[in-house]
Amino acid sequence: MDPEELELQNDYRYRSYAAVIEKALRNFESSSEWADLISSLGKLNKALQTNLRYSLLPKRLIIGKRLAQCLHPALPSGVHLKALETYEVIFKIIGTKWLAKDLFIYSSGLFPLLAHAAMAVKPVLLTLYERYYLPLQKALLPSLQAFVTGLLPGLEEGLEVYDRTDALLVKLSLLVGQQVFYGALWGSMLVTPMVRLPASVFIVTHFDRMASLSQQAYMLGYDQRVVSLCLSLQDSNALVQRNTLEILLYFFPFATCLVDMITVVSAASLTLLRRDMSLNRRLYAWLLGTDIKGGMVAPHPELSTTMEEHTAFYFSTYSRDFLVKALINILKQKDVNSDPENVTSYLRPFRIIISLLDKPEIGPPVLSRVLLEVVRAFYSYCREMLGEETITSSGLSGSQLASKIKENKNASEIIKTVNMLVSSMNSEYLWEYMTRRFCDRSHPAPSVSEINSLKKQSQVSLTHTPIHKQHNHHVCALQQELHADIQSHYLPEMLGTMLRTLCSHIDAVCLEDVTQGLRACFKVLSKIQMPVAYMDVEAAAQAEETELQSLKEESAETQVWDPRYLEDVRGPIEEPHPDLRASSVDQKSLLVNVGGREIKDKLTELFTPNKRKSRSSSDTRVTAASAEKKRDHGHSGQLDWSAGYMPRSKAEISEACRQAFIATCHLLLECTTFPIYLSEEETLALHTDMFGNTGHLPVWLRSLMTLCCLSRDYNIQHTAVASLLELINHSQSLALVIQDKQRRYQSSESNPLSGRLQMVTVPPIYPALLRTIEEGTDFYQRVSRVLWSQLDTERREQHISCVELFYRLHCLAPSASICEDIICQALLHKDKAVRLEALHRFTVLWHLTREIQTNRTMSLSRSFDRSLCVVVDSLCCTDGSISAAAQCWLVRALSLSDVIRILEPILLLLLHPSTQRCSIQSIKQNVTAGNLKILNSRSRSSSKTSGSADTMATEVTTLNVLNIVDRESLWAELDSSPDPAKPPDSLVASRSESEETEEGEEEDGEEQEEAESEHTESADTSGAQVSTENTSSSSTPYPSIEEGGMVNGLRRVESGHTQASDSLSSEDEEDLELEAMAKSRLLKQEREKREAIDSLFRHVLLYPVAGGWRHLLQGLGLLDSLMRSSAECPLVDALSFTSLDTSSAAHLNLVSNLLQRHQQAQDGKNFYGCLLSPSSTPSAPPSLLIELLVSLCLRFLRSHYPSYLSLSPLDLQGNREVQVKSVAVLTRIVNQLCCTARGQDASNMESIRRLLSDCKVQQYALLTLSASMYISQRGTDKGQSKGVELLEEQGGLSEESLVNLGTGSGQEQYPLQMELLNLLQALIVLEYHVCTPLAREWQTAVLFQQSIKAAQYVQSHPITAQGMFVSAAARALQPQYGYAMHPHWVSLLCSSLPYLGRSLGIIVTPLISQICRNLDELVKLYDLSGRKENIAPDYPLTLLEGLTTITHYCLLDNKRVKNRVLRQRILEFLLPLTGQYGVQVMASLGVVWSNRKTSHSVLLQVLPVASESRQTIVEMVKSLSTLHTDTVLHLVKEVVKKPHQIKGEQSTLVDIPMLQFSFTYIQRYDISAQALQENIAPLLSLLRESVQLNLAPPGHFLLLGILNDFVNRLPNLDNKKDTRDLQEVTQRILEAVGGIAGSSLEQTSWLSRSLEVKVQPQVCPEADEPDDASTMVSSSAPSVYSVQALVLLAEVLAPLLDMVYRSDEKEKAVPLISRLMYYVFPYLKNHSAYNMPSFEAGAQLLSSLSGYAYTKRAWKKEVFELFMDPLFFTMDASCAHSWKSIIDHLLTHEKTMFKDLMSMQSSSLKLFANADQKPMLLKRQAFAMFSGELDQYHLYLPLIQERLTETLRMNPSPAVSAQMFLMFRVLLLRISTQHLTSLWPIMVTELIRTFTRLEKALLAKVVRGTLDRNGQVNFSQAELDMYLSACKFLDTSLAFPPERIPLFQMYRWAFVPEVDVNRYSGPENTLIEGEKECIPHIVRVLEGIQQRYGVRTVNVSPNSSVLNFLESNTHN
Repeated sequence: MDPEELELQNDYRYRSYAAVIEKALRNFESSSEWADLISSLGKLNKALQTNLRYSLLPKRLIIGKRLAQCLHPALPSGVHLKALETYEVIFKIIGTKWLAKDLFIYSSGLFPLLAHAAMAVKPVLLTLYERYYLPLQKALLPSLQAFVTGLLPGLEEGLEVYDRTDALLVKLSLLVGQQVFYGALWGSMLVTPMVRLPASVFIVTHFDRMASLSQQAYMLGYDQRVVSLCLSLQDSNALVQRNTLEILLYFFPFATCLVDMITVVSAASLTLLRRDMSLNRRLYAWLLGTDIKGGMVAPHPELSTTMEEHTAFYFSTYSRDFLVKALINILKQKDVNSDPENVTSYLRPFRIIISLLDKPEIGPPVLSRVLLEVVRAFYSYCREMLGEETITSSGLSGSQLASKIKENKNASEIIKTVNMLVSSMNSEYLWEYMTRRFCDRSHPAPSVSEINSLKKQSQVSLTHTPIHKQHNHHVCALQQELHADIQSHYLPEMLGTMLRTLCSHIDAVCLEDVTQGLRACFKVLSKIQMPVAYMDVEAAAQAEETELQSLKEESAETQVWDPRYLEDVRGPIEEPHPDLRASSVDQKSLLVNVGGREIKDKLTELFTPNKRKSRSSSDTRVTAASAEKKRDHGHSGQLDWSAGYMPRSKAEISEACRQAFIATCHLLLECTTFPIYLSEEETLALHTDMFGNTGHLPVWLRSLMTLCCLSRDYNIQHTAVASLLELINHSQSLALVIQDKQRRYQSSESNPLSGRLQMVTVPPIYPALLRTIEEGTDFYQRVSRVLWSQLDTERREQHISCVELFYRLHCLAPSASICEDIICQALLHKDKAVRLEALHRFTVLWHLTREIQTNRTMSLSRSFDRSLCVVVDSLCCTDGSISAAAQCWLVRALSLSDVIRILEPILLLLLHPSTQRCSIQSIKQNVTAGNLKILNSRSRSSSKTSGSADTMATEVTTLNVLNIVDRESLWAELDSSPDPAKPPDSLVASRSESEETEEGEEEDGEEQEEAESEHTESADTSGAQVSTENTSSSSTPYPSIEEGGMVNGLRRVESGHTQASDSLSSEDEEDLELEAMAKSRLLKQEREKREAIDSLFRHVLLYPVAGGWRHLLQGLGLLDSLMRSSAECPLVDALSFTSLDTSSAAHLNLVSNLLQRHQQAQDGKNFYGCLLSPSSTPSAPPSLLIELLVSLCLRFLRSHYPSYLSLSPLDLQGNREVQVKSVAVLTRIVNQLCCTARGQDASNMESIRRLLSDCKVQQYALLTLSASMYISQRGTDKGQSKGVELLEEQGGLSEESLVNLGTGSGQEQYPLQMELLNLLQALIVLEYHVCTPLAREWQTAVLFQQSIKAAQYVQSHPITAQGMFVSAAARALQPQYGYAMHPHWVSLLCSSLPYLGRSLGIIVTPLISQICRNLDELVKLYDLSGRKENIAPDYPLTLLEGLTTITHYCLLDNKRVKNRVLRQRILEFLLPLTGQYGVQVMASLGVVWSNRKTSHSVLLQVLPVASESRQTIVEMVKSLSTLHTDTVLHLVKEVVKKPHQIKGEQSTLVDIPMLQFSFTYIQRYDISAQALQENIAPLLSLLRESVQLNLAPPGHFLLLGILNDFVNRLPNLDNKKDTRDLQEVTQRILEAVGGIAGSSLEQTSWLSRSLEVKVQPQVCPEADEPDDASTMVSSSAPSVYSVQALVLLAEVLAPLLDMVYRSDEKEKAVPLISRLMYYVFPYLKNHSAYNMPSFEAGAQLLSSLSGYAYTKRAWKKEVFELFMDPLFFTMDASCAHSWKSIIDHLLTHEKTMFKDLMSMQSSSLKLFANADQKPMLLKRQAFAMFSGELDQYHLYLPLIQERLTETLRMNPSPAVSAQMFLMFRVLLLRISTQHLTSLWPIMVTELIRTFTRLEKALLAKVVRGTLDRNGQVNFSQAELDMYLSACKFLDTSLAFPPERIPLFQMYRWAFVPEVDVNRYSGPENTLIEGEKECIPHIVRVLEGIQQRYGVRTVNVSPNSSVLNFLESNTHN
């Protein structure tokens, strides 16, 4: 209390007076209607007037609160008038002194009233202000801003009180001082948007326009005027903006700047966005120096004679710079929070500038200064919209970037607005402005950069480093159409001006600006077009430009290359820039200037040494000497184009020089694409010049060539190479176009362009010069050597560009051998180190050309085929280091999918047109027997003459690196349709038919052919039946040669018998008839034999021409090198998965084309010419590479020369080598497939089986072997039988006769047979591995007999079951097939024994018999005549070893095969066991599962996550076909019911691992919902029976996890029985888990059912630890599992029950939930630290459950009890979110719960002490509101207010007050401001009461009357909590934005200062002089703290620091 009030308390009359007033105030508590309020106010008036002697009112805080409540806006005006009457009574009583002291108490209700008061109330309120407030004068200052804010609503136009309010404000300003008054006025405009209009009106109306500005400076206030101005200028009300602009006109003329004008101008510019003429007029008047009436502001005596002159002078002198800076700030988004989602703020600056352009006096002058910033801002905005990565991505082309921009809506809006801005400019002005900025010498340094940026505005490139990215984007975004006049007039004119400027100031321009200028010229040139109508203008302009540019470049180069560093004298060569630019100048003059030859000559002179700086005489002499040297050297045939030059070192060349050179080359290349218009005569002259014999290389070209070869700076060198190669490429293309056009016009009778101008793009280098470079220089060779040398390990950073250039050089060189020669020479060098280095460089070249080659668009592009072939050949080099390096390259290349690149040149060799072939059937159809004889005779005669010329000097198998297919010539050959080789005598009518005659040949003198057999299939000739009983050689189907000679199983007719039959003659008819019958029989026998023989050759393909074997041998040799390398395995893998896809790689078109042609020819069609449609070709080429290679090898194996073709012995030998090599390659492929098949899955097995069947590998191998064996034994038959002659007489033609089988002995076939046996051995093994058990049904007797007796190949049966193989094996050891082959056959059969199967006996029996017979014959031979010469010495040993191996295997070791099968087929082992021993198998899996524990686990991870090894176990079970899901579940159930014990250190049961397996099996491997639907019964059975067992806690957790996953993935159950079973199982499992959750509980007493938590630490075990405790039963489960159980229930319980119980069954779940919660609530009641894990888990469980309304019966009562628990708020912070959700659900599900809670009396809280009941109830009520949403409980505000009022009525304790402030804070957060109006008086009153109490406590005096500065104030904890809570509430209120709680702004001044009271300048008032004024409470508190604790030595409690924090927030 105040001292005076303390004294008055001793007066009994004052105490009586206070009692009367208190009694009157109590009437307000019972008021329920507004009429009651009037009555209560009347009683208060009477009470106040009962004793008028006391000016200090008692209970004044309560009086102020009640009066403020009576002024609520919702109350009628009668209540307001009565309240104002009470105010007047009070003011009369208390007087000025106490009104000043208690100003806030009474102002808190009055200040907000005028805004919403009725018309009758407003005058009364103003009377109070006039009568009682104005006399306060200085005492009003603390409340001045709030007072002004309360008065301003009275200035609304049309109000009766307008004038009175205006007068009141004027009077107030005079009383308090005008400056401080207007400061408060500006402050109110800043804080309260609703008063900005009346405030601005007041300022405008009170400005004296006749007085000077200095006399009225007080109207600007003193502090916040600029911010208020800016906010008012951006107000949503146009009237506010208009008034504010008028204020600017009056107070802020640019001529006398008083404030931060840039900020104000920025805000004022935004008014242009309204497009309001009244606003624009005021703004323009402000900017142009005119007043609102049109008069001049601050006119100049001389420059303001007219208004136009004045505005121009004023704007340029005062306004323009401010406006420019303001626009730049707006463009940079200063003071604006950029939001990419809100595009409006990004569009504003462009729209403002568009509006300014409407004002010609302002727009253009400003635009010329901000255009560059416009571009920067545009780039910046788009970067924010699209992202930095999109804009800066160098990989995006212009069109791609444009499409990205179109996809972004905001970016498109920005671009649309900027396009509007650009279109609003005058094109002529725009280009002139850009040119002017470039030529502006006032800014020499940035001029080039600026012009670059500006040109970007109109699609011209920017290259200035800080902003070039912006404008590269800008050119893509602003793709406006350039009109013809711009492209043909403005751009050339601007380019000419730019060049003149650069030329005239070349001495002052740095290298960087030279670079910028060149890039700018490039962009300008790229946009120039030359229509015919403007051609003359263009020509003149461009001629001038090119001349000027040459001057500029010449001068610039003197800086780039200092002559002091040059040891050579020929300037243009070692100085690359002028020479390159000379090219551009030369070309531009030629291209643009029609008939401008003199310009070209003049420009050429610019680059002679005389045109340079003056040179010394020595330089001239050396130049002459070098010229003479060049002439002398020219006689050698090579031009001396680079002699005598010393290149600079890299260190001498600056980065600026490099950039300038790059820009030069860029411009040069652009010049080459510039077209010109020429007349017909000029075109002819140009053609003559281009293709003439001019051999002189111009200086610029020689300079560029020299740089390519000699420069030591890689950047410059590579740029030079790239530029020159591009020039060459462009020149070649353009020359071809011009030449073709000229040729067509010359050949046509009339030239359509005769007499008209022609648009021509001239080649930059004429064809004559190109020929000179190719033929007269070694340029290509030198550049290729330079680039090749740069691929070493020391220059890795240059590799990418070097390889790109090297490849481009390779493609553009006149010959493909230029680059390849250099590579091959290094790869084949004698020095090993050089070879290794070459291999490394080739590796670099290979990998870096990957993308280049795969992206080729033309098949004519070159590859490094020869080099690749050399490297492939070195894979098998005898030098280990060479082969190792090559194999490293191969492995890496294969890993990067390069197999097709490696194979491409090899495939071109294998598919060479010279290797074309066609089937023997098509040849046979077109060749007759008579023609064949003629052909054979001619063939023999020609072979005699040609054979002698052939030489065998060259080795067939050596690699000829020059024999590489030339792709370009090959394409030409294919398209030219050459005539293929035809058989002589025109056997067929057409070329296509002649191609079909290319078939196999047969030697002359063999059997004649009869009529063609109808049987055309490739059938084997084994016609005899094989019997398993036959064991002797006489009973075998193939008798020995002595018995008549067998040909593939058919007995030959003995020649002697045939001759005898022919010699018989008889004269009677019977003899003739007998002879005819014998002849017929003989003819039939021969026809059968011929059919059997011909079946061996029907698969043969015939070459039409000879010589192709060289290509094939080379290709197969390379292929063999690849297969023999260490990368054989990855190679075959790559072949198996790579297809010949021409759609993704265009360079494979040639390979694909050749494949189709070969297939076309093989099918009997034409090879050359146009390709036939796919429908006309019976078969398509294979797609996979492995299929392609296998089919090609088989084609080579089947291919022979025809008998009618003239051949040399070398051709026959070459083809035999091709066959042998192809089989060797095929064998290696099959062997690798065997290795692959051993460890692959079923899909890969299927692909291998498909490969073998599609390509017919086994069939062709067996056929070729049979045919080769026939050919080798055919030499034993001498002469021709009679039957053959008979067949020939009938005119038949056999396949054998068409094939040239050679004339040598059978030994020529041995190499092929050996390789075929190796292939068969590999195929037998491969078949064994890829055949599935189901595919082995051939082993059954019937199918096996059908296959083993077949004379031809039988599909889908292995080789060992083929009759062809069995018959061949049976006769293989017979002497007529060659002793040399016997060891190989024995080896094959011995190694194949494990794979023979049922064929074992059939094959082995005759084999053993023949071995024995051969041994017997050997004994006889040795006895008679010694060793036979053609038998090897170890031959008997081989037979004996084979006999031993076969016999031992058959009799002793056959079981090894089964063992091998068992080891390789684990699943086959398990499959039979799962039927009878399924439980044991599953138990074993459980043991293995237990041993495969995870290495680490996650804390509180209840359900385990399977490790990789455990997932493998599940995969294995899923792959067992007999174990379906229901079977697995049944077996798991049986194992869990009777679990086995796992032996080990700690014996455990297998049940838990088994359940873990089941959980993983069901959850992790996506069993479909359909499968789950089908397996409901077994799954429920597993769960039902398992839950009844004494499982360890982890087992029940797993059961719940299985159940939850099952329910979540299963659709609704339709079967009611299944639903009931599911509910039953769910109930049992949940109860079991609930029991585990309660394992940490114990009974409070042995008779009580209530539970409590055991006092013990709650340990959370890791996930896999329970495995070791699986023997424990749930009854004795340790409490460590309780937390896990609660966590699991919290995760799954609520959603699980919601799905198990349908909507109509929810009530069934409530009892179950109640039983579970019985174990949960004890944990929630215990707030001890050791129980926190369970408490948190229980809260999560309750939070999830409470979300379902049907569950409330199970927890509502207990939750409410917990909520009322005294320890409720004692919890970890992580639990707060769960409890917030729980309380929200509690109050939401029960409609009356919140009302009941708010109505609850504190006395009902029996658990609390009496002192704690009220605060604890308040805290819980606040938490209840905080748990809800915004405005969820605003309808209960009357009830809340009633409860708060009741609490306040009871004189609340500090603890209650602390909770009340907490409630106030919650109300601010959860209730909207419009609903809180009635509560503010209560909240503010309590806040004042609390701060007043704190202030008095701090300033309290000690008993003796002296202030103890060092004494500690004894605050109780409750008081400290109250003060802290009050500070928090005030801090929250201050932190809200003013517009969110506008009413608080009326009260703010009571707590924090708003007005600087020291600025008072009104009259002194003696009445209040020296009296205390109203000081903000925070200031008082701080003063009290200083007085109590001192300034420096403050030693306060931690809670006091909040005040310091609040102080800092207040001042901020």
